[in-house]
Amino acid sequence: MPCYIGSWLTTSSCIQADIRILKVCTLRNQPYILVRSKSDQHIWNCQNHLALDAEAAGAHYIEEARQDGSRTTTIGEVELNLADLLVSDNTLRCIINDEDLPQDPIRAPIDEVEFLRRLGLLP
Repeated sequence: MPCYIGSWLTTSSCIQADIRILKVCTLRNQPYILVRSKSDQHIWNCQNHLALDAEAAGAHYIEEARQDGSRTTTIGEVELNLADLLVSDNTLRCIINDEDLPQDPIRAPIDEVEFLRRLGLLP
């Protein structure tokens, strides 16, 4: 079972405590999942702060987050993969409760299904 490190990217930055946890996971060969939560709020912020429509704001947020999360960092001799998943708790709740998924671009699913798969909660 992977170690879930959630919400650490709600501020789009990784703090030293998170880095230490990732380092321990890597050294112990413990899989981990990094999650950027509150994606819907981040997309809404992009829409309002950048004066974009909802679809453009979603595309902007996803592109920015993917670029940011596509990096690795080396701490001492340990290389950490900082790739992360983009999720919204509201969309996760819909998937878990087998409800209709949101269709609006702000709340549309991004990586929620993949997150639940990696946790072993979906086939």
